[in-house]
Amino acid sequence: MRRRLAASLVFVLAALALTSVPAAAYSGGQTGYDISWPQCGAAYPSGSFDIAIVGVTGGRAFTHNGCLASEVGWAAAHPGYGLYLNLNAPVGSTASRGSTGPAGTCRRGDKLCVSYNYGWNAAQDAWSYAVSSGASSAQWWLDVETTNSWTSNLSANARVVQGALDFLAGQQVAGAAVKAGVYSTTSQWGVIVGSAYRPQSPVWYATAGSATAASGYCSSSYAFTGGAVSLVQFGAAAFDGDLAC
Repeated sequence: MRRRLAASLVFVLAALALTSVPAAAYSGGQTGYDISWPQCGAAYPSGSFDIAIVGVTGGRAFTHNGCLASEVGWAAAHPGYGLYLNLNAPVGSTASRGSTGPAGTCRRGDKLCVSYNYGWNAAQDAWSYAVSSGASSAQWWLDVETTNSWTSNLSANARVVQGALDFLAGQQVAGAAVKAGVYSTTSQWGVIVGSAYRPQSPVWYATAGSATAASGYCSSSYAFTGGAVSLVQFGAAAFDGDLAC
């Protein structure tokens, strides 16, 4: 996810225990920002706005944003508070995290089994880290981008995403079911999982350029998951801005 750092430094102290909140209910025209590990030790967006989304992971699955508690202290004061996690295929040092899980103990070479377990376990890891950091929102997003590692097996990649969606669908916050959507673009989605995979999840459309251009992406033409476009990201000075559709 593209992010820029602000020049000045601020220090935001998170509360020791943050109030659990239901899924954010976005209203068309609302705006705000998203931040994550690149903003550690730097300024957070200030002023009056509604949307505030924080990355739980450190850019990849099974990594952690070391400033999560502080950033959630900033975000939780806004009605559009939500969380997101990064996803990728089961490759590299964390590949073994897909060997067991809700799909069972995978046979050697069973990429679909490994991928589903990996996505589920990655979401569970992010959820557990969020809880341990006092972060609690029933609105979550999955960051699915080509900048992370994916295989040429689109079906296996889709199983990673589905595993994460299924884990989050089984969670509750303050009695409210968690809502999970996908952050990506039409082209990246097609490259990673293929255009035929449509889980009907809400869409957070990645980087649409300017704030003026952002509203044009609220169209169903950009609903690559089959679900409605809920948010559109755009460049906003020192930070990434977000517009509710």
